[in-house]
Amino acid sequence: MTQDIRLSNKAQKVTSSFNWPTVSILLIIFAIPAIPAVFILIFVALGLGETPIQSEFINPVYYQKPVVIFTHGIFGILFFVSAPFQFSTYLRQRYKQWHRMAGCITIISGIGIALSGIAMHHMLTPDVKGARYLSLLAFSAIMSLSFIVGFYYAWRKSFTNHQCWMYRAIAISATPISLLVIEISLNLLFGQLMAYELIHQFLFDYGRVFVVVLNLVFIECFISKTLLSSQNFAARYG
Repeated sequence: MTQDIRLSNKAQKVTSSFNWPTVSILLIIFAIPAIPAVFILIFVALGLGETPIQSEFINPVYYQKPVVIFTHGIFGILFFVSAPFQFSTYLRQRYKQWHRMAGCITIISGIGIALSGIAMHHMLTPDVKGARYLSLLAFSAIMSLSFIVGFYYAWRKSFTNHQCWMYRAIAISATPISLLVIEISLNLLFGQLMAYELIHQFLFDYGRVFVVVLNLVFIECFISKTLLSSQNFAARYG
């Protein structure tokens, strides 16, 4: 009897926690591009008049095609303020209507980031094609598809599959930040070696696809060892 009560309490804890570790990590990760985006949008908006603001942080091209930068930036900010909190079990269960609304914002902004990223490439580096451009197209397609599949399972009320696919979508979305961390780390460790040029070129051309694979391997381990095991425990003892 005592053991059953203990197991029931543990199951309740599993299914009702705020999940601060995951939420906090995602907030930190997505703050890296989102916070600079806020200032970039402000500077671009203030500089759209006759005298554009000159700053080393603002690419002059932004003033030529503000629609692209505003689209990409706004989607990024919406994603930052909505996506991390989707992974709080407490918020999902207590505020279901909010979860649905914020989830729609996350999915729309995630797809918007992926597609507007292609437009950003054409705006900033129109002459760069080849493997790097194909990697960007593959990354954008995979990211968009993962959010679409996540929405499909939510619409079908297959919530376990929905949750798994949203974890995958978020892992894919973190690819640019993960790639940045990898590039900085490798530069600090091996930047003086001649072979680093080969590594740098590989990451420049294929880095997005390479990091997508790494992130998906990590998240699949997380899903199998943490998410699914917790749900199976709750289903068995809840």
